[in-house]
Amino acid sequence: MSKMSKRTKTLLFSLVGLAVLGGVLAALLYTAPETEESSSAPDSTVSLLSKSADDLVSLTVKNESGSIDFVRSGDDFSVVSLEDIPLNNPRVQNTTRGLVAMVASQTAEENASNLSKYGLDAPWASAAAVYADGSTFEVKLGSDAAGVDGIYAMVSGDQNVYVLPTSYRTTFSYSLTDYVKMIITPEVDSSKTLVDTLRLSGSSYAQPIELKVVDDEEDLASSFGVVSHMITAPKHSEMDIDRGAAMMASLFAMSGNAVAEVNFDDATYEAYGFSEPFAKAEVSYQTDEAEGLKNLTITVAKGEDGTLYAVVDDIKVIYVVDEEEWMTTSYADIVSGLFFLPYINEVSKVTVSWPGESYEFSISTKTTTNDNGTEVSENTIRFGGDTLDTDKFKLFYRLLISATNDGGFVEGVEPEGTPVLSIRYDYSAGGEPDVLSFYEGPTRKVYVSKNGTIDFTMKSSFVDKVKAACPVMAENGEVDPDWN
Repeated sequence: MSKMSKRTKTLLFSLVGLAVLGGVLAALLYTAPETEESSSAPDSTVSLLSKSADDLVSLTVKNESGSIDFVRSGDDFSVVSLEDIPLNNPRVQNTTRGLVAMVASQTAEENASNLSKYGLDAPWASAAAVYADGSTFEVKLGSDAAGVDGIYAMVSGDQNVYVLPTSYRTTFSYSLTDYVKMIITPEVDSSKTLVDTLRLSGSSYAQPIELKVVDDEEDLASSFGVVSHMITAPKHSEMDIDRGAAMMASLFAMSGNAVAEVNFDDATYEAYGFSEPFAKAEVSYQTDEAEGLKNLTITVAKGEDGTLYAVVDDIKVIYVVDEEEWMTTSYADIVSGLFFLPYINEVSKVTVSWPGESYEFSISTKTTTNDNGTEVSENTIRFGGDTLDTDKFKLFYRLLISATNDGGFVEGVEPEGTPVLSIRYDYSAGGEPDVLSFYEGPTRKVYVSKNGTIDFTMKSSFVDKVKAACPVMAENGEVDPDWN
């Protein structure tokens, strides 16, 4: 069988680069900046805070963007105003870690009286923490230190002004939306992920596009070659496995560029245009055979200035996003270029005809198991009462199934008149036959009807080559399968 099993068809794309990037970002966020120490200089550092990570219960950070509260949630911390919203956990951990241990590089002034020269009369940021033993701690941040790399700070219960590493400027400068996770759709393992169904709709599509994975029980196996998914709307066709996989890959690991809104209401949702979206993807997928199907809905709105906004499932975040391939794909983009790839072992008869001529080749297949336990199929080909050379027929058969569209997608064209060529495949398993019919088209082209539906044009040289090959094959001659 050349058709892939449903359980082995996977979305072939790699997220290795993204995983490496994520590791680099995490390392940058988690690692405190190191300072070079001179063995000859005295140690002027001052420990301002030394707690265990498990001691921290809650904290509040205030800065120019507002006030943000954090509370312990098991081993992690949640942001009170971002309930049920995916968090940028490395960034949350970076902030909470700043209130577990704090070391000043030096003391700027003891018992300082004029705080304005340090920017501490009106600090731009402060952070207050509560610990399991009931103790508290507060730090206030001022201006950049003069003459050294650092930032001025004061801590609760101490009139001294200290110099903290510049990393604290970042640690306590985040706004509420900075704590929102920016990977907005699931990051999946490509070796285990199978898209089961997909529906694409919205104003960017002339008609909704629907896909489903090929099912061995429902889809006639002999109608397909190496096909993972069928397009079921707007027309019923095989999906191109490479272009379709690339399009489906763009659904996953989508990143936001910015957060436009959090905790939005229905009025805001409608104001952004989500009620009549630019693009919408409804996906059913499986990340592991042992688990059930998961559902994912991505809704994209387009602003008057062309900015794209996205909402995922029912999460109350509106992201600013870049255009992804799935948002503007078309039926013509993902339909298979090959019209049919019927497996010869499953075909019982192939009939090639045109006005005044008809050639019917019958195929019988016997399958046996050799000494190694491998199934071996042997084809017998007959034309009329004669048996033809199997290897020669396979070259002829290769010509027949090489009919390929030239990218000339057409709509609204109905079959007219008598086909200049028809190829009909009947199957040993029964069921409806598949028929390719070729009609006169533009200059040096023909329209191709697949089971009564015309989608594409192709070069008329294919028709000429098949017509010339049929009498040669009928006489047990050898055919050149190349026609382009």
